[in-house]
Amino acid sequence: MAGLLGHGQLMVPELKPRLMAVDVGLTKIGIALNDSLWLGATPLEVMTRTSRKADFAHLCRLLDRHEVASVICGLPVSDHGDGETDRTAYVREWARRWMQAQRHWLAPARPVVFGDERWPPAAARIAQREAGRRGPEDAVAAALILEAYMRARERSDPRGWGRIDP
Repeated sequence: MAGLLGHGQLMVPELKPRLMAVDVGLTKIGIALNDSLWLGATPLEVMTRTSRKADFAHLCRLLDRHEVASVICGLPVSDHGDGETDRTAYVREWARRWMQAQRHWLAPARPVVFGDERWPPAAARIAQREAGRRGPEDAVAAALILEAYMRARERSDPRGWGRIDP
């Protein structure tokens, strides 16, 4: 019988923590979510930035509404992945300030984990063109960042760019 294991036990998939990825730009933030089985990531929205307070409040509402356990923040590193750039410092500072906002608006605040953002913007354009993937480019880039993070975790890949804990 489909869905049954050898001794009459139903196969129950392991649910994993919900994640949200953000692709932080100067004028827009791409946002994506994964599913609870970690089968994939879906573009959620592209948020046009207005003010730091309004942006952080909106992101905190999304964390709460979608029951997100952790955030994956795309970190723009050098093309070879061996160094940080001015944009890297900007995103790290943005994430630090968002964590401060989370501590104020959420209980509990969610950890922010930095993920490699070298290729997702270009890959997002290719994915949209070739695979007919829907969604604004920045949100597709966030989905690709999230998918790369999930695959690395499944492989127990220790590489990382740091994190900010609540």
